[in-house]
Amino acid sequence: MLKHITVWFGRWLSSPGNLRNLIKKLTAREFGRYILAGISTTLLNLVLYSILLLCGLKYYWANLIAIISAKLYAYAANKFFVFKSRGLNTRENIAEAGAYFAARGATGVFDYATVIILVEYLSFSPFYSKYAVMGAVIVLNYILGKYYVFKPRTAKAKKKK
Repeated sequence: MLKHITVWFGRWLSSPGNLRNLIKKLTAREFGRYILAGISTTLLNLVLYSILLLCGLKYYWANLIAIISAKLYAYAANKFFVFKSRGLNTRENIAEAGAYFAARGATGVFDYATVIILVEYLSFSPFYSKYAVMGAVIVLNYILGKYYVFKPRTAKAKKKK
């Protein structure tokens, strides 16, 4: 059964029209754009982490470098692609960036510390620990991004500009 589903999905996905329509539908809604940005951020994080591990870097340094790189990339993706936060003055941009890095810093600390706890104290695999923790981080990042960092501005706040 699974083989049939996999074959069907592979054929469906390989058709250019189907993939184009799927991407168009995803990018039409904020949550869909978040999913696409999140997938690319997650891939960057995991690929960089894996490469650094394979190059012999200790898992905690590999994780730190991967987290920082992914957070910087995700800021631009969330600001311009997901939440389309534009037209802010310099002060508002600085406040928004500060809120973003505070929120992502908190989830980055959670990510970093939880991987260490899982590996050092619970003897989990460094790879699987990272994968498991990233699920929680993704959910937290969306909630913080939507309601704390890139929150919709009220009509009153827009008039003050």
